[in-house]
Amino acid sequence: MEELIRISEHDGSGIGGETFCGEFLVSILNFLPRLVPEKVVSMQKHTETDECFILLQGKAMIFLADGADRPENISCRTLEPNKIYTVPKGVWHQPVMTKDAKILLVEKSNTVDANSPRLPLTDGQTAEVRRLGAEFAH
Repeated sequence: MEELIRISEHDGSGIGGETFCGEFLVSILNFLPRLVPEKVVSMQKHTETDECFILLQGKAMIFLADGADRPENISCRTLEPNKIYTVPKGVWHQPVMTKDAKILLVEKSNTVDANSPRLPLTDGQTAEVRRLGAEFAH
């Protein structure tokens, strides 16, 4: 029976439970201490793929920014459970979450550091992230 289905799970911190589904990588993101608004000091974008976030439990937000060469104009979106949030390729982003949160991530399997630059935020941008995330319970 086990050869008819693959089962993945992840109860530890960070990203785990990765499974390949055709050309997609599906994984689970659990809380890490750096994933709270007051610890956000950088943002990442993926240059070759969209990334989907599905909140399974807890509370989570995604900070978003436009800008080609570096993050600009930071905003945030609170995630609602069981909705699919797609961050298009080229959009700067950084999720934050509560300790009890669990997020399902879906992205192309070729998503690696080489095509996913991460840049530090300016002091003004980190202050804006803290302002936007001030009411986020963690």
